[in-house]
Amino acid sequence: MNLNNKKILVLGMGREGRATVKYLASKYPECEVSTADKREPNYPESLEEWDLVFVTPGIPPHEPLLKTAREITTATNLFLKDCKGKIVGVTGSKGKSTTASLINAMLPGSHLVGNIGVPGLEILRDQNNENDVFVFEMSSAQASRLVEGPDVAVVLNLFPEHLDYHGNLEDYYAAKLQITMTQKEGDVVIFNKKIEERIKESKAQKMIWGASEISDNACGLIGEHNKENIRAAMKTAQLMGANESDIKNGLREFKPLPHRLELVGEHDGVKFYNDSISTAPEATIAALEALDKVGVLILGGLDRGYEFEELAQKIVEKKVQNLVLFPETGARIKEALKDFEGEILETESMEDTVKWAHEKAEHGTCCVLSPGAPSYNLYKNFEERGEAFKSLLKLLGR
Repeated sequence: MNLNNKKILVLGMGREGRATVKYLASKYPECEVSTADKREPNYPESLEEWDLVFVTPGIPPHEPLLKTAREITTATNLFLKDCKGKIVGVTGSKGKSTTASLINAMLPGSHLVGNIGVPGLEILRDQNNENDVFVFEMSSAQASRLVEGPDVAVVLNLFPEHLDYHGNLEDYYAAKLQITMTQKEGDVVIFNKKIEERIKESKAQKMIWGASEISDNACGLIGEHNKENIRAAMKTAQLMGANESDIKNGLREFKPLPHRLELVGEHDGVKFYNDSISTAPEATIAALEALDKVGVLILGGLDRGYEFEELAQKIVEKKVQNLVLFPETGARIKEALKDFEGEILETESMEDTVKWAHEKAEHGTCCVLSPGAPSYNLYKNFEERGEAFKSLLKLLGR
């Protein structure tokens, strides 16, 4: 990617877009840089006047406008090209934020960047040495256009997500796995054995994380899925040179991330968990496997066409006592349920949900918000949904 004297457009002015503009101004001052965003006037109808277009994650891959571009790249590609240090790229349908944060905690002095909130170029502008280690949480959107893979790729799992963005399941999986397909000999991919067949064409050295014993209170994370995240992080940290003391300290000091089976309160003997990050049924199944005695389970959200039969079976198997169902997928979950004997509240009000859950959940049980669907039909994102749940729970204690 030659940027010398190029006429460049940064398409999409979220945080990554803004960081890209600042980085280009600092490191490539000879370039002519323009910006465009759908929320602003004069959004282009064609991209042909620019030599190179930086596409940010908010632009879907099948956007017709992109076909008019001469050449397309991303901030992630520029980060990988310019970075002098080592890069650990972490991806997967679920667990990537937790795993990337664990690796960062086990590697003192490493930098946590990417989809977790801090654009890589924002850090790289001032911190770019050969001994630097960057732990890059990589979304499918960031991985999809990669032309060069990271030194170490960590692939946690694959199941249906973001189908409206990528168009279909295979395109979504291909976007995720681009992180391994662009690696070269000498690079390493650490992966879940379930995806072994899908990455067989990667040139990277392949490593499966082991089945090491993880105690239930290793770092405040609960559930077998989180034990897998810990195993993946430990394997990666060891590969990157962390000693046993670094790993133990990282685990001990690790603080579980918000909205991920987050214990947010206990009222009248009922524990309340915020698992708003669960935007697919597989994630809710993992939550149910991690918890016992679920008095109330809060489900539902935007309909992306996911299947709910397996989740419905798990609800019955785990003897969940009561359900709250939000639109749109709440109706589909109700349709999939067989032999469910508890009560159901259908609502779109989080306030009514919390009041009802407090009334229905028995002492010694738990209430968990684990929707198994995206939030966008009622909330800006899963964080806003989780914060709404948490703020209403605080009122119970007054």
